Amino acid sequence: MSITVNGEKIDQALIEQELSVLRQRYGERMSPEELKDHETQIASDARENAIERQLLAQEARKTIPAISQAEIDRNFSNLIKQYGSEESAASMPAEEVARLKSGISDSIKLEKLFDQICKDVPVPAEEECRAFYNEHQNEFQSPEMVHASHILRQPSRDDDFGLFQAAMMNIREQAVKGADFAQLAKQNSSCNDNGGDLGWFPRGAMVDSFEKVIFALEPGQVSDVFRTEFGYHIAKLHDKRPAAPLQFEKVSKDIKKTIHDQRKNDEIGRFVDKLRETAQISETPDPPAESQNKA
Repeated sequence: MSITVNGEKIDQALIEQELSVLRQRYGERMSPEELKDHETQIASDARENAIERQLLAQEARKTIPAISQAEIDRNFSNLIKQYGSEESAASMPAEEVARLKSGISDSIKLEKLFDQICKDVPVPAEEECRAFYNEHQNEFQSPEMVHASHILRQPSRDDDFGLFQAAMMNIREQAVKGADFAQLAKQNSSCNDNGGDLGWFPRGAMVDSFEKVIFALEPGQVSDVFRTEFGYHIAKLHDKRPAAPLQFEKVSKDIKKTIHDQRKNDEIGRFVDKLRETAQISETPDPPAESQNKA
């Protein structure tokens, strides 16, 4: 699909970039099968996002004064420091340097345009932030946390598995009877740093097969021998902290930013809608592959 906005054809790379971002975003909350089912909608959203970006870029080029060469060079140097080196920049073809600096200029103009659009967007008052906090309290929770240690072993191909199992059961029995777990880990674990102590961690920090066992234990309890993709484990739960609400004072800055950012996004959305009203946008299907080959 070829898209033209006010006489400018949208680079296919921009659409592919939007498509990649959306696939990743959707993929965080969808299974691969669901993602496949939504591919048509994702592709449509990517095209719409690319059109909006093109409209904003055109408006920025039209209304924002030229960016000084000093500001462009400063941003280029920061980019090189962050992602490359001075040596790599020195060997970069002149055309590539010019392309990057042009992109930097466009990005700065776009940021300045956003600043203009959003300059009158009000910062939320404390009362609004408190109301948001009260309405979304389930989002402001410190997660359930556990403090655990483990012993990890993986049998080699040459090991007698029966003997390996017996050895693991022996280690577990010692732990259950009160032997120092850290010492057992140092002597028997392939992952014996800090005596096998994993510190405090929430759900989602470890693989599911490990967390399923750990979060089912009570403080002081030693697990049965269990298996994960890393090998065979014996775990001990030292302590557990339940999920608890975070105080408003700890999250007020984040709430203020969330509300303010949403208001800015809404304002930019309204601005884009106005640009669309007068924009000339056309979408042309790509020619069939056979036609391209004949050409």
